[in-house]
Amino acid sequence: MRPTRTIINDCCFISHRKNLSSSLVGRSRRFSSSLGDLSAINSREAQFMGVDHHLRSLCRPSFRFQEAIGLFDAAISSASNPSVVTTNILLDALMKSYKYETAVLVYRKMAGASISPDYVTMNSILACFCNTHKPELAFSVLGLTLKHGYEIKVHSVNILVKCLFKERRDSKAMELIRDMGRAGICCDVITYNIVMNGMCKLMKLDDAFGLLMEMENHSCRPNIASYTILMDGLCKNGRVDEALGLLEEMCGKGLNPDVFVYSLLINGFCDKGDVQKAMELFSEMHVKGISANVVTYTSLIHGLCKLGDWKSAIEMYDSMVSQDLKPDVVTYTALIDGLCKHGRLDKATELFDKMLQKAVEPSVVTYNILINGLCKEGRAADAIGLLKRMIDKGKDPDVVTYNTLILGLCDANKVDEAKELFEKILQARLERGSSVKPDAVTCNTLIHGLCKEGRIYEAMEIFHTMVRWKLQNVMTFNLLIDGLYKLGSIEEAAKLQQDMTDMGFKPNDVTYSVMIDGLCKNGKVGTAKRLFEEMQDQGHSPTLFDYNIMLSALCKGYHFQEAMGLYYKMNCGSCKPDVISFNALIDGARKEKDLQAAEELLRDMIEMGLIPDSVTYSILINWYAKAGKLDEATALFENMLSKGYVPDVVTYDSLVKGFGILGETKKIIDLLHQMAARDVVLDVKMYATVLNYICKDAEYANFKDMIPIFAKKSSTVSCKDLLAKLHHYGELQNTAVP
Repeated sequence: MRPTRTIINDCCFISHRKNLSSSLVGRSRRFSSSLGDLSAINSREAQFMGVDHHLRSLCRPSFRFQEAIGLFDAAISSASNPSVVTTNILLDALMKSYKYETAVLVYRKMAGASISPDYVTMNSILACFCNTHKPELAFSVLGLTLKHGYEIKVHSVNILVKCLFKERRDSKAMELIRDMGRAGICCDVITYNIVMNGMCKLMKLDDAFGLLMEMENHSCRPNIASYTILMDGLCKNGRVDEALGLLEEMCGKGLNPDVFVYSLLINGFCDKGDVQKAMELFSEMHVKGISANVVTYTSLIHGLCKLGDWKSAIEMYDSMVSQDLKPDVVTYTALIDGLCKHGRLDKATELFDKMLQKAVEPSVVTYNILINGLCKEGRAADAIGLLKRMIDKGKDPDVVTYNTLILGLCDANKVDEAKELFEKILQARLERGSSVKPDAVTCNTLIHGLCKEGRIYEAMEIFHTMVRWKLQNVMTFNLLIDGLYKLGSIEEAAKLQQDMTDMGFKPNDVTYSVMIDGLCKNGKVGTAKRLFEEMQDQGHSPTLFDYNIMLSALCKGYHFQEAMGLYYKMNCGSCKPDVISFNALIDGARKEKDLQAAEELLRDMIEMGLIPDSVTYSILINWYAKAGKLDEATALFENMLSKGYVPDVVTYDSLVKGFGILGETKKIIDLLHQMAARDVVLDVKMYATVLNYICKDAEYANFKDMIPIFAKKSSTVSCKDLLAKLHHYGELQNTAVP
C-alpha cells in the first residue's frame, strides 16, 4: 500500500500551499487594520482574566462576534495566546455564522502567534474554503494537514468531495475518492451518500444506482439516507415506480421508512398524476403509525388540484388542520393555484383572505397565481387592485407579476393600460433602481397586443427597445411579421424577415407558417408556393395548418389541379388531410364545375373516418341547388339536419333560389318556417331572394298568411318590413282581380 503522503503529493495538494499562503497574506493585510482597532477594547481585560474562559463564553451559547474577535486579537497582541481548543471553538462559531473570510484570518493570526493547529483546526479551514467555492485552496489545506503530521481522515475527504460536486466537478471528486482508496482511506456511508446525491443532481441516476450496489460489495451498509437520496432523485426525474421498488428493498433489509421517504414518494406520484397510488401510500403511513407532516398533505392537495378534484383537496386541507398541522404558504399556494385553474376563483380569493387572517404571509408566487386567475376571468381591474395590495404589504412584484398583468390587460383589449404599465416598469428602474426588468415575454406580450389592434408602428418601437437590450427572439419577429402581413405591408414584412436573418436568427416552423399565410391572404400565392418549398428544403415539416392554407389559396385562385397534387402528397406523407382540407378541395371542385371530383373527395373523406361538417354540407347543397338538382340538395339538407348541424342563412338562400327557379313557392314557405323555428337571422340577401321568388307567384295571396314571424335580431332588414312588403304586394294582387 502506498503511504498517504505520496498519494497527496500525486493529487497536487502540496503544490497549492503557495496559493494558500498568498491568499492568507492578502486577507491579513486587508483585515489587519480592522482587527487591530478592536484589540484595544479588550487588551486590559485580557491581562487580568483567563483568556480561554472569557473567549469561550463569548462564543457560547450565543456568539458575540465583535467582542470575541477583539479579545482574540488583544490576546495575540499581548502574547496571552488562547489554546488551540479555544481557537477551534472561535473558528466553529465563525463558521456557523457564515463568516468564513474572518475564520481564515483568525487561522492566519493563530499561525503567526505559533499556536499549533490540530486536525480540527485544519478541518475547519478546509470547510471554509469549500464553503467559499475555492476547492483548489481546500486541496492545499490537505497538504498542510500532512505537513503538521496528521493523517487524512475520511471526514476531510467527504467535505472536499461535497464541495467538488457542488462545483459540478464530479470527475475530480471521483478521482479523489479513488486516490484515497489506494491510500487506505476507505469511503464510509456518508461518502457514498454525498456522491449519490451529487450524481442525482447531475442527472446521472444510473451511476447513482451503481453506487448503491457498490456499497454492498464494499461491506458499507446503506442507511435510510442512502435510499432517500436515490428515491428523491428518481422521483424528481419521473421514475417513481423505480423509487417505489427501492422502498420495498429497504423495508426488506430492515430499514424502516420515515415520513420523509413517504412524503417524497407521495409527491412523486402526485406529480405524475397518479393520485390514487399516492393515497394508497398515505393510508400505508397511517397503518404503520407514521404521522403525515405539512409536506405530505401539501403534496396530496397539489395532486388533487391538478386533477380538478378541488372538493377532495379542500377535504384534505380540513383534515390537515384537524391534525393540528398548520398549513404553510406552499399549502395555501397549491390550493389557490388548483382552484384558479379550475374556475373556482371566488373560492380561491376566499382562501387567500383566510390565509391572511391566519397570519400566513403570501409569497410573490401566491400573488402571481391569484393575479393570473383574475386576469383569465377578465377581471383585469381587480388584478391591478391586488397588485396595489401586494405593494402595500411590502411584497415586491417580480417580472412574472407584470407579465401576467400585461397579458391580462391585452386579452381584455386594454392595450393602452398594458402599455402604460410597461412604461411604469421602465420608469421605476430609472428613478428608483427597481430590480424588475422587462424580459422577452413582457415585450412580446405587449407587441402581440399592439399587433392585434393593428398598431404595428408602436409595436416596432417596443421591438427597437428589445434590440437595445438584446432581448429579441424568433417569437418577436414572428409576431411583427404577422402583424405587417395583416396590414398588407408585404415589403416591410419581407424586409423584417431579412433583418431577422441578418441578426443571426433562423426562421422556425412558425415563421414559415406566418409568412405563407400572410402571402396567401395578400394574393401572393406564387411567392407562398416558393416559400412552402423552401420551408421543406430547410428541413422544416409543414403542418396541417400550412397545407390547409396552401390548399385554400390554390382553390380560391382556380388552381384546382395543383391543389389536388398537394392533396395526393399529403396522403402519401405523415400529415393527413382533415375536414378543413376536404372542404377547401370540394369548394375548389365546385368552382371548376367538376362534380365527379367533388363526389370522389367526399367518398375519400368518409373512408378516412372524417365526418362532413356544416361547411361541407353548405358547399354541396349550394352546388346542387344551383345546378337544379333539388332532390340531391334536399337529401343533403335533411342529412345535415339529422346530424345535428344548424344550416346558416347561406344554405337556406341557396335552397330558396333553387325552389324559386322551379316555382316551388310552397317549399320556400316551409323553409321560411324552419328558419323561424331555428331562429336564423334574416339578412339582406335572403330578404331579396324571398321577395324575388315569392312575390312573382300568381297565387301569392293564398300564401301570405303562411309567412312566419322571424325572431328579431340585429339584421339589416327587419322581419316586420318583410311581412309588410309581402302583405302590401298581396293586397295589390287582390285589388287587381276583376
